[in-house]
Amino acid sequence: MLLQDHVFTLETSTPNAGRKISASFTRNGVVYEKSDAVAAPITGAYDAFTSRNLAVVLEAGVQVLRLTFGGGNDQDLRSFSIAPVVGGATSAQSLAGGDAVLAFSGSQAQP
Repeated sequence: MLLQDHVFTLETSTPNAGRKISASFTRNGVVYEKSDAVAAPITGAYDAFTSRNLAVVLEAGVQVLRLTFGGGNDQDLRSFSIAPVVGGATSAQSLAGGDAVLAFSGSQAQP
C-alpha cells in the first residue's frame, strides 16, 4: 500500500485550557495511523478560531477519519483539511491514487 506524508489542519477554538484533539485513520476496519493528542490553543472565545497542524502518514484510497476531543466538551471545530506533502511543502493537488484532497467546513465534506 502506498503511504504518503500529509498535513492535517484543524481550525478550532476554545476559551478554556486543557482541551485536546487527536485523529485516527481506519482502513478496512483497522486503525493504521494515529496522531498524538495536541492541545487546542486557547483563543478566548468560541468564535475566535485558530489553526493547528498535525503530521500524518496516510494510505491512498477510501478510509474513515475519527476525531477525538479530550479535556472537556467546550471546544469548537470549524473546519479541517488534509493535504499531501510534496517535496517538503504541502500541495492542494490530488492525493496518491487520484483521490481528491479532502476539506471539511461546517457540516459538509468538499472533495
